[in-house]
Amino acid sequence: AACMYILKEHNINLYGVQCALLNRSRIVGFPLAHLLMQEGATVSICHSRSRDTRSIIKMSDIVLSAIGHYGLISSDWIKKDAVVIDISTNFLRIDGQEKMV
Repeated sequence: AACMYILKEHNINLYGVQCALLNRSRIVGFPLAHLLMQEGATVSICHSRSRDTRSIIKMSDIVLSAIGHYGLISSDWIKKDAVVIDISTNFLRIDGQEKMV
């Protein structure tokens, strides 16, 4: 629901918009997909076994990532002017310490 709040606060109209949602969990992925579709968005749910996730992301107006892995999506996968929200908590080893990024 926090993602929906962010999108609404920034006046992002979801009607007819193509969304890539990287998460298929029952806790995050499916409920968020349902909320997006209620607002008129077309949602592609991607997961570890999805084929050609890069192409799905490249054609999406909004990319929502909740995969918990830093660096799996490259900036060249993102369409110009697309909205990107990273929902997950990511940890990266920096100077020998694990830090949340």
